[in-house]
Amino acid sequence: MPRNRKGNNLSRKITRSQKITEQRQQTLIEENRQGPNSSQCHEIKRRRMQETRARETAEETETQRNADRLRRQETRGMERSEDSEARRNENRMTTQDTCAMERPGKREVRKNVNRMTIQDTCAMERPGKREVRKNVNRLRTQKSRAMETPKETEARAITDRLRKQDSRENTSLPQIQQRQANNQA
Repeated sequence: MPRNRKGNNLSRKITRSQKITEQRQQTLIEENRQGPNSSQCHEIKRRRMQETRARETAEETETQRNADRLRRQETRGMERSEDSEARRNENRMTTQDTCAMERPGKREVRKNVNRMTIQDTCAMERPGKREVRKNVNRLRTQKSRAMETPKETEARAITDRLRKQDSRENTSLPQIQQRQANNQA
């Protein structure tokens, strides 16, 4: 029995290829026996053409589908960035308007609710995810601090120092801002 380099039996492959060649030879013999104008010969040729066309159309439709899918992904990718930017701006403006209109007491309640929600979310998340979030926040802070001007850095340092003092005294943010304005004056 013939074997390939790995030592596997090649008889199956050989018999399959032999069968295919035998079938082709048989169809050619039938075509020749029946003559070029016989109806069976035309039928065989027509069937063969249909199979070829079906195979070609299947390949073309697959190629077309892939091209359409790629085009859609590119379009969505371009739309997403613009749409998300517009949506973010719209949400920011809505939030600013809402915060500007609400009562001072309501604002404190909202801030407390947000803080509690963040605490709950942080308590429920996986340790690895928490590390990732902390790293992302740290990098974001570093990036924003790298872009700020010396005056902004100084103002932030003063605000942080006042916030620490006020957290010890348990005072609110408007008082911090008032003290900061007094210090700068």
